[in-house]
Amino acid sequence: RIAELLPSASVTFAPLPVADFQIRSNGQTILIERKTFADFCSSTTSGRLAEQAQRMLEVDCIAIVLIGGVPPRHTDAIGKFHASAAYGMMNRLELAQGIHVMWCNNETESFAQRISQLAKKLQETGFSPPAAVESTSSSTGRKRGRSADRDHLHATRIAVLQSVPGVSQSIAEAVLSRYSSIAAIAASVDLADLPVGSKRLGGAVASRISAALA
Repeated sequence: RIAELLPSASVTFAPLPVADFQIRSNGQTILIERKTFADFCSSTTSGRLAEQAQRMLEVDCIAIVLIGGVPPRHTDAIGKFHASAAYGMMNRLELAQGIHVMWCNNETESFAQRISQLAKKLQETGFSPPAAVESTSSSTGRKRGRSADRDHLHATRIAVLQSVPGVSQSIAEAVLSRYSSIAAIAASVDLADLPVGSKRLGGAVASRISAALA
């Protein structure tokens, strides 16, 4: 179906070392990893998604994870995996790694149309990087900029931690109150003993955090 929607393009069906689809034009490359929401959840839990994301980041490309289906509510769950944790992983992909997350219907027709739209855009004009934010030399502007940077960094760190199954915002806040950076959390040897309210973080959650940040 993709070939029918792109009659002027050369469409090749072959195994790829990275991602499920590759679009190349005008010196740019788009890599697309296609998943259902259930597969997104299971690959997050198994660590497969983190490996796939890392492989895409090793290539000079625009990286996209395309999820088929209707975006669930944060309170929905796939087995024991809550949608809120999946959204946390999506935040991590976009904010911390620069990988775009997109949705489309599960139908083959919808997916083919989304691929063809991306291919046409790449072929016609390409994709430009986002414009740099204009800076200001005033004292107030610098203070505001530094404050915004800190807020953005904190939000990114929270999103990274909440991408780990079992890590709520309160747990993420507790972890960040003890450790100054994601690197410090990853290097910690006593994470399990971290006080979270009246309890300890515990070995199971600490192990999942360490594995996700390794």
